[in-house]
Amino acid sequence: MPKLHYASLCFIFILLAGCAPAYPIEKLGVINTIGVDINQENEEMLDSTYVFFQFDPNANSPNELVSSTAKTIKGARERANLKSNFRLVPGKLRVQLFGPSIAEQGIFSILDTLSRDAKITDTMYLAAADSSAGDILSQVFQNSTTNVGTHLYQLIDTNVEQEILIRTTLRDFMHKYFDVGSDPVLPLLSVKDQMPSITKMALFQDDRQVGEISTEEGFFIKLLSGKYQTGRIEVDLPIEKFESVRETETDNRKEESLFLALSELRSRNKIKLVSKEEVKFKSEVKIEARLVELSEQLTLDDEKTLHKLEDEIAKNLKQQINNLMAKFKELNVDPIGFGEIYNTKHPITKKEWRAKFPEMKLDIDLKVKILRHGIIE
Repeated sequence: MPKLHYASLCFIFILLAGCAPAYPIEKLGVINTIGVDINQENEEMLDSTYVFFQFDPNANSPNELVSSTAKTIKGARERANLKSNFRLVPGKLRVQLFGPSIAEQGIFSILDTLSRDAKITDTMYLAAADSSAGDILSQVFQNSTTNVGTHLYQLIDTNVEQEILIRTTLRDFMHKYFDVGSDPVLPLLSVKDQMPSITKMALFQDDRQVGEISTEEGFFIKLLSGKYQTGRIEVDLPIEKFESVRETETDNRKEESLFLALSELRSRNKIKLVSKEEVKFKSEVKIEARLVELSEQLTLDDEKTLHKLEDEIAKNLKQQINNLMAKFKELNVDPIGFGEIYNTKHPITKKEWRAKFPEMKLDIDLKVKILRHGIIE
């Protein structure tokens, strides 16, 4: 029996020795946002900016911001602890922001570190910045009256839920990174009128940012790679196409265009490889949407007019897709995932797909159907 008690005590001591030290919640700084840049004076060093939440009831603000410089993310956090009277922990990390200096060089090493940390969820959002990530977080911190991490998280999450942005979590990025024939995209954050905003999407080739597109162009990535349930889009068409069916001139704009807005947009898409030798794909896209705004009054009760409007919208969207594909080919990025489709039929390496992608061809069959056009908001 004494030997049994001795063995039990040894086992308990081993367990206790392996436990992480406990800290009172009032002494913890829970990191919710991190911004990373390459140090301007030494490219081997990383500048990390942390926004953390504190539970001190006597504090003037629940948010605090601290910056540090080190060669690794882990090292930067330890150095940040030397500047804070709180123990910094990544228990509620919601947004990871990358400045252009590191995004253009490559972010996989950082994401790999985050993925291996059991305290960090892979559902946190990733974002790129149009200037220093540290500067953007500092500006938001100085001008925001709410929790900065929650503000940035909700900015991205709300637009994802409304199908304005593509979902860009750590899990999504790593999935795209490791798949053959598919590249990630991230929302591009900037500060407008002292508040954070998203006006563009950053295009990545593997883990390096190589270009950007507008959020309007980003609409077509999801249109071709997934499906919409409640999407929305604005379209402008040549007004001369509808001169014969205009009822009255209701808009004093000088532009020679017909402006319209589609909402409650639903889409289905099917892409198939039709020629391995020509690297040719065919995409069949079907869109149903509600017309909620029109800059001119048209006789939409006439079936021919309605079909003409649907056809012109389809032509416009098809042209925008072709323009976007030309940009993707120039940058040699495949955010839609044509390479994934090719790889399932004919296994290929990433390097081989990079060589083929600029020469690929896409035949688009796009149809638009307008629903409930009689109800205009």
